[in-house]
Amino acid sequence: MYKNNVINNIYSLLQKIIQKHLKIGDLNFQKHRDSTIRIKDQFQLICGRTPPFKEELSLQKKNV
Repeated sequence: MYKNNVINNIYSLLQKIIQKHLKIGDLNFQKHRDSTIRIKDQFQLICGRTPPFKEELSLQKKNV
């Protein structure tokens, strides 16, 4: 009986935590829903190696 009560309390706590995070996500979405995303004219490779892609569609070579 005690073990079931502990498990139910853990599930209840996890449910409250998830609900709180979902509420924060909803408020954040409402705050930024009319915002815009700005993308620069050209992508730049910051670190790492360029993938072996030889066509002209490579994002490092073309404007978006």
